[in-house]
Amino acid sequence: MKTENFVTVVTFVFPHELGIPQSLLESEGIECFVCDEFTVNVHPFYSNAIGGIRLQVRESDAQRAIEILTEGGFIKKEEQKVALEEEKLFDGLNCPYCGSAEIVNVIPFLFPFFRRNYHCMNCGKDLKKTGKTLK
Repeated sequence: MKTENFVTVVTFVFPHELGIPQSLLESEGIECFVCDEFTVNVHPFYSNAIGGIRLQVRESDAQRAIEILTEGGFIKKEEQKVALEEEKLFDGLNCPYCGSAEIVNVIPFLFPFFRRNYHCMNCGKDLKKTGKTLK
């Protein structure tokens, strides 16, 4: 049996924003997975630091999910291209989009239990050292 990866289609800052988009996708038969909802429920001010609450769907359903969420007004037209953009690998030194070495660590050393997030000061992309970009 082949397992399929889940990809993030939209992120939210607060847990109450998640209910309707998730229900909309599930009513269309798209299986959803939610990341970091409980963390934000316990510590709401950590939401931006951890990348928000991520609504994820299977890779095969991503295109359809993004179209449904765009039609429902949960993703803006200009954000749709970013959500569909193929993720590029980040080696920890240079931005995979513009090649700049002007990368800053977004999470301060005071919170070592969070994922390490990075930001390119040249092109403005948010990056994760795990090899994938944030949406």
